[in-house]
Amino acid sequence: ALLFPSPPHSLRLPIKETPEVPWDDPAEWTSILKFGPPKLTQLTRQSDGKSHMVEDWTEALQKAIDSGATTIYFPNRSIDQTNIPATQTAEVDEPAETESEFSDDTSGGSPTDDAGEKKRRKKAKPAGPSEAIPDRVAVDGKSVKVKSGGYGIFGEVYLRNKVRRIIGMESDLERIVAGTEKRTVYQEELTPDFVLEDGEAPAVIVERFNTWYSAPGFYQRSKRTLVVSSMSFYETVSQKGAGDIFLHDVRAAHIATNGANIWARQVNPEGWHEPRILVDGGLFWVLGLKTETDATIGIVKNGGRAEVVGGFFYANKGQISPKTMWVNDESSLSFNYGSWKTRRGKAFDVIVRETRDGITREIRHADALPRGEASALALYTGSKPSGTAKPSTPQGATARADGSAAVTLRWQAPVAGADGLAIERRDEQGNFQLARIVPADAGNATLDRLPAGTAHTYRIRAFSGAGEAASALVTVTTDAPLPPGNGTGLTGHYFSDTEFRNLRATRTDAALEFDWQHNAPAENLKGDKYSVRWTGHLLPRFSEPHTFFLDSELGARLFVNDTLLVDTLTQYDKHARRGTLLLRAGERASIRIECVKRDAPGSIRLKWKSVNLPEETVPTSQLQPDFPGLPSVSLNPETLDLRENAGRTTLRIRRKGPAPATPLTLGILTSGDAVRGTHFTLPADTITLQPGEETAEFQIELVDNKRGEPDRTLTLALAPHPGLLPAGYRSVLKIADDDMPPAGSGTGWHAQFFHGENFDAPAGEKLAGRSDFDWDKKAPHTGLDPAKPYSLRWRADLEPLFTETYKFTVKVGGYGGARLWVGDKLVIDCWDKKGADSAFVDLRAGHRVPVRVEMKHNRFYGAQLAVQWSSPSQYLQPIPASQLHPTPTP
Repeated sequence: ALLFPSPPHSLRLPIKETPEVPWDDPAEWTSILKFGPPKLTQLTRQSDGKSHMVEDWTEALQKAIDSGATTIYFPNRSIDQTNIPATQTAEVDEPAETESEFSDDTSGGSPTDDAGEKKRRKKAKPAGPSEAIPDRVAVDGKSVKVKSGGYGIFGEVYLRNKVRRIIGMESDLERIVAGTEKRTVYQEELTPDFVLEDGEAPAVIVERFNTWYSAPGFYQRSKRTLVVSSMSFYETVSQKGAGDIFLHDVRAAHIATNGANIWARQVNPEGWHEPRILVDGGLFWVLGLKTETDATIGIVKNGGRAEVVGGFFYANKGQISPKTMWVNDESSLSFNYGSWKTRRGKAFDVIVRETRDGITREIRHADALPRGEASALALYTGSKPSGTAKPSTPQGATARADGSAAVTLRWQAPVAGADGLAIERRDEQGNFQLARIVPADAGNATLDRLPAGTAHTYRIRAFSGAGEAASALVTVTTDAPLPPGNGTGLTGHYFSDTEFRNLRATRTDAALEFDWQHNAPAENLKGDKYSVRWTGHLLPRFSEPHTFFLDSELGARLFVNDTLLVDTLTQYDKHARRGTLLLRAGERASIRIECVKRDAPGSIRLKWKSVNLPEETVPTSQLQPDFPGLPSVSLNPETLDLRENAGRTTLRIRRKGPAPATPLTLGILTSGDAVRGTHFTLPADTITLQPGEETAEFQIELVDNKRGEPDRTLTLALAPHPGLLPAGYRSVLKIADDDMPPAGSGTGWHAQFFHGENFDAPAGEKLAGRSDFDWDKKAPHTGLDPAKPYSLRWRADLEPLFTETYKFTVKVGGYGGARLWVGDKLVIDCWDKKGADSAFVDLRAGHRVPVRVEMKHNRFYGAQLAVQWSSPSQYLQPIPASQLHPTPTP
């Protein structure tokens, strides 16, 4: 059926499949209950003043979204089935004049004060071990019923940050709105509940909620894609210029494009909103549209385009509706079969009213085809031309491979007379499938996620309301993958501390896939505390974005090409264990992985995936260790004295092993840090051995500019990664400070240990030869149980080295506290807190002063204690045993 000149077929609007939003591991999903409890909000009906309380989860949901979670789920809770975790606290929140669904069971009467003058109040009711949200609460001396279960949304919730999926688990979700005494959910002026803003995920999906009359709304104001699936909602409205919307198996009161594009499948717009569908500019395509209404179903205006593929419209009254079923106002609309009926067999007298260039025509019920008890319209098209002629054919079309998984198409732009261009790719059966829609003034498009080394034929088709242009065809082949590499793994550097300082082992690890638990990862290490750094290069086979996964319970971080992709080194976050970076086939990419063992089991696994790579552990063949086959170096002399006056010393390096074919550059590493030392200078940062040279000389100028500096060590290492080299590729120079006063003859602390955190009962005594300990889950004495509270007391006479003002620092970790006496004065008191505290005390060289340290600990893990000192001539360090003379208990 045609009312004005139009194509003899449907609009053939471009069809997009609903995007696949990636699924997270369910173990990484975040429950909204974690961010509860909900507020209890009093709603009062204006007509009779009756009230009840409802659960308001708005704030909890926003906190879950802003926590960095990617998937948030709502554990199933049906209305009137209380299921709040027992340890949570419910807030009672009373706003002014609100309304929702109301219960007639409101014993205790209605509030005596006017609803508009109520003051907002909050009460807290803890839920005990067996308690939940109460059935009734007292408000202003009245007993008010609590409507428990489900999840109420009071205001707007902003979809932003990393969230990409909100899944309801078939839970009840209700929209709570302040307004008139009617069902406010059907009022046009209501503010939507879910607002899509800019964020990291290209598409966000909200799905699987049990909603009915109080369903939420959606507002699309981002360039990202919004997907709504398997639920009911009040309305979806877009900001002009916003991204696409996909609806799948939904019921809605109102759908509006506002210039955006909406693709829908199995949609049931029902309610009291009129029209149900408003295509105000933009595009609306639906497969399977069903609704019950006597009101206008859809209006298409302002150049909008709408295509209905299969529709059934059922009037819920046994009479003919005076309304027009569909309105096409200077725009484009088509049906690919639509039928309608009532119990009388006739629902609408006017099926379509189309206006073009100011002229209005109609398709009436009498023009329809009989279909049993219903009537049908097999095909209707009303296409508003955008011009008087068909668009031009795209010219100058070219294509080139843009890596292993992408191609870029180009053509001359703009294409005259076109409303847009459809980019289509030929499938294996020879049919063209839509790949992308681009504006008429676009001159290129990049298509990705393609198999490597495959040929593809594309069709660039210009279209407008006046028809279609001839298409331009181009063929291109994506880059073929490189063969597997010949890598042998990564260089692993194993340290006995958690700061990457005390290197104890270096080896080549074939792959990063370890599960040490609490065992030592390498020789000369313990299983309770260590750090590991792996370095080397990746050998990518494909030119495409690669996503890396660093699965580890340890603190860890990952750098690729000096870009930080994963960082959980200081704070564990299961949502931050992946990162994506573009790699080019055949171009080596530097990689560095660092991990620290403290409390959690020691395990780590490095995986990657891309369009052409399944998710897998990075194979050995694609990992190359640092500096394969480089020679080693030696240094002469090996020891120097650091003196007060400046002195210049010549050092000689000697190469061992095969002569390099290219210049061999050496760099200086000082005390484990890749910076120049404070007590030596060089004429240059590096020195180079030319091919054929076995030795080279350079000078170091040594300056002693601070008394009491400890002995230092310089490490000569091969560039470009000093400090990350195996032991064979570096040489050590020791520098001794000759002006440090002689150390004392002390042996440490006299240490006493007690059961209980208040020195309740003696547990033993011993000599403590150190001033810093990290016991963690171990007991500091064999007579103590680490799982029970304990306390300790250290005593000694302190012998200072200098007559200066000393700074004392006490650091305590875990759950407890500490305090320090110098002489008979309490100088540091952190008895009821963990952390560090400091105090300044004047001391005389050689004059002993009594000191006492006390500590308590009341948890199973985390016990740490360090007592440090420093002065203008004394660097910061734990007080050495040589300056502590133990004193017995008085």
